[in-house]
Amino acid sequence: IALAQDVYELEDAERRSTLAVMLASPDLALMYNDEILGKQAEIPAEDLIWAQEYIVGHNQMLAQTVAEIVLQRGKISKVRAEILKILVSRGSSASGVANSLIRASAGKVSKEDILNLASWYDKNSEKALFLICADKEVSQDVKSAALDALAGKGLTVEPGISLIDWVRRNYWEDRARFAYAIGVFSSAEFVDEKELTEAFLTLDEAIKNSDLVQVLIKTENSQIITSLVAKYNEILGLGILIKLLEHDDKNVRISTVKALEKYNDLGALKLIIDHYKKEEDPEVKQVYKDTFWVIRKHEEKV
Repeated sequence: IALAQDVYELEDAERRSTLAVMLASPDLALMYNDEILGKQAEIPAEDLIWAQEYIVGHNQMLAQTVAEIVLQRGKISKVRAEILKILVSRGSSASGVANSLIRASAGKVSKEDILNLASWYDKNSEKALFLICADKEVSQDVKSAALDALAGKGLTVEPGISLIDWVRRNYWEDRARFAYAIGVFSSAEFVDEKELTEAFLTLDEAIKNSDLVQVLIKTENSQIITSLVAKYNEILGLGILIKLLEHDDKNVRISTVKALEKYNDLGALKLIIDHYKKEEDPEVKQVYKDTFWVIRKHEEKV
C-alpha cells in the first residue's frame, strides 16, 4: 500500500483497504481487475467512493463498473446518487467531466469542477449543476459558482428557469443565499421532505415579502406545492387554494383541503362543497369529510 501511495500519489491510501488501493492504482487495476471485482463485497463502500476519483483518470469503463457497485450499496445520498447515475448513463465522457461528476458524487466538488460541468455541452450539465446546489454539504462558494453557471446557460427545466429569473429580478446581488433552495426545488424528485423543509426555511422571508409564492405555484411541481400549501397556506389565500383543489396530484388536493379548514364563511364553504361533489378519489373525499363538519352532515342526510 505504501509503495502504491507513493508511486500513484494516492491520498489517504494507508486508511483504505488493500483491494481499494489496488483499484485506484492503474497498473494493479489493469493486472488484477477481475480478481478485485470478484471480491468487491469485501471493500467498504467509503473505500470504493474514495477509489473512484483515481480510477476515472485511468479507466473509465472500470470507473463506471465501480460507480454501479457504489449505487447498489445505497450508502450515498439521493442527490449524490443521481449525480453518479449521470456518469453511468452517459457511458464514456470527456475525462474532465467524468472526474467532476465523480468528485461531485463524493461531495468533493470544486469551482474548477463547476467550470467543467458548465462547459459540458449536454442536457445533463444543467441537471448536475442543480444537484450540486442541492447538496447541503457542498460549500457556499461552490454552490454560488454553480448558480452563476446555471444563470449563464439556456436552461430547459422548471422550476429552475422561473426561480433563477425570480432571483435575477429581485435578489441578484444576494443570489448566493438562494442557491441551495433553487437546487432543492429544481431537483425535488431526488430529495426528501426534510431537505424541502430546509430549503423553504432559507426562503422564509422572501416568501412572505415577495411574489415568490406565485412563482412556486406556477412551477406545477407537486412536491413543492404540497409543502408550500402546508407551510404557507395563510399567504396563498382562498383564490389560489380553491384553484389547487383541481390539481392533478391528489396529494396537492389533500394538502389543500386541510389548509382550507379555517375558511367557514358561506361563500367559501359553497366553493369547497362544489369541489367536493366533483372529487372522484375516495381518499380525497374522506379528507373533505374529516375536515368539514358541514360536508359530514350533508352526507349523513343523503
